Parts: sequence; structure tokens; C-alpha cells
Amino acid sequence: QQPQYQQQQMMVQQPMLQSMVQQPAMMQQPGFAGGENFMVGKVKVTVTVYKASGLPSRDLIGQSDAYVLCTLRQGNEKSQYAEYRTVVQNNNANPEWNQYFVFPFQAESIANTHFFVFEVFDSDTNADDMICSIRIPAGDVLRGVVGPPRDYQLQAPPGKPPLPPTCRIWLGFERARA
Repeated sequence: QQPQYQQQQMMVQQPMLQSMVQQPAMMQQPGFAGGENFMVGKVKVTVTVYKASGLPSRDLIGQSDAYVLCTLRQGNEKSQYAEYRTVVQNNNANPEWNQYFVFPFQAESIANTHFFVFEVFDSDTNADDMICSIRIPAGDVLRGVVGPPRDYQLQAPPGKPPLPPTCRIWLGFERARA
């Protein structure tokens, strides 16, 4: 059974990642390996940010107040094509968001030049601190190299010590015609 979604940027009604992983039907939809060509035409990619684990604390007391900034960027540029943000999960090294965001675009214009960037921040009163991030090539998403929910190793920001392998984020990607 596919998860029931509310409107964009809202919580998934079935928040259990385990139930998502056990659903092979998602992998059998057109657009995953062996399916439709999503490298051309108007496409929308639905990105689901499920949870993270092992986040280091950036606060003096307690755990981080984490949120994820999801962007579609060209190369290493700071400007982005689209940007979404999850809600803040307070004082939690293993936050769960279960939120999804829709990125509509023309596939040819981004397939080989853009990345989906996921940056985990600690929300603070004065300034938010980046905890970790990951970049996933848009072309990999469009070709179906990545798709069904799975975990990814997060990387420390430049100049910070490496993160342990337990610092991970669970993401899912679905492609469809716009």
C-alpha cells in the first residue's frame, strides 16, 4: 500500500520508514530502472525526507534542534532553482520529519548540471549552524539510479572534523511527468 500524503510540505500520514522500505511496488512504478525515460520533457520529482540518525550536537546543552534545507542547485553555486525546508525537530539526535516536497522542472535543463542538496541545520536563536549535508546528482534521480527510500551517509561541512558513519539521512525520490 502506497503512503497517503497530505499537501506539499506537510507530514506523511504513515510515518514509518520501515513500512516504506517493505513496499516493493514503489520500485515497480514506471520511471525506475527499465521504465520510462525521464531525461527529457517536463518532470516533477517528489523528494521525501524521512529521518536522520546520529546527528552531532551543535548546542552547548542538549541535542541539536534539527531541520533539513532541501535545494536543487547548479554545480557548486549557492543560488538554487528551488528550495524547501522541513519543520524543526527540537533536542533530538535522531529526528524524524516524514515530509515531502515536489520539484517541477524541464529535465534537459538540469539533468547533467544540477544536484539535489540536503543540508541539516541546528536551529538557534542567533544563527543556524550547518551540521552536515549530502549532494545527489539530479541526473541520477532522473535515470532511476536512486529512488526508493534508503539511507545516505552525511558529510561534515568544510573545515569540520569528519562525521561518524552512523550520521545518516533517509531519503526517497519518485519521478513523474509534470
